[in-house]
Amino acid sequence: MTTLEIIVTILTGTGIVFGALWFIISKSVKFGEVRARINTIEDKTKGMDCRLHEKSISKIENDLGRLSENLISVKTDVVEIRTSVRAMTKGDGLDMFKSKSPLNLTQTGIDFIKKYHIETLINDNWEGILEQLGDLSTTNPYDIQMNIFGKCFSDMDKLIGAEPTDFLKRYAYSIGDSFSTIGMVIGLVIRNKYFEEKNINVDEVDIHDPSKILERHTEQPVTTS
Repeated sequence: MTTLEIIVTILTGTGIVFGALWFIISKSVKFGEVRARINTIEDKTKGMDCRLHEKSISKIENDLGRLSENLISVKTDVVEIRTSVRAMTKGDGLDMFKSKSPLNLTQTGIDFIKKYHIETLINDNWEGILEQLGDLSTTNPYDIQMNIFGKCFSDMDKLIGAEPTDFLKRYAYSIGDSFSTIGMVIGLVIRNKYFEEKNINVDEVDIHDPSKILERHTEQPVTTS
């Protein structure tokens, strides 16, 4: 893999990682806000009957519990995504997809989706998948692609169902690969179907791909006044 291809791959994965990290930061800020609420209540209730503020304390404790669960979940997602990006830059992933932008399936990937009837699975769940993706009509092709990949990494069960997702996780484990590799393959199938329905050429992804924009910028000749 060339240096440029590695940069392309890293930038592709980094978009998803940044999204997850932003979620963590926002949750951390929220955690700080909850802590501030606790301090305020403590200042206002010193010497008061505890029964007067039991409800507020109980609500805050519940908030803290939910925040803790969310942070653990996000940490798991980030580790999974980071593993996938590392695999992509090393050329792993059982060669199911091409790491050169625009990303697409290899023959190995095509054989995989045929063997396990992935297209049928996606077709059967298509209405629900579109609902999960939301309105992408004003989004450029690159961001549509990244939104789809992000959903496949974090919410696969909401796209194709819990039972198929569990099967694919066990399959990834059985072959010693990361589930993110399978997520990327599923994401590519969904992206291709979405692009086909919306008459979007997959090559349009490169127009908005940050790595391609950087490449075009660096190739421009330097002019002097």
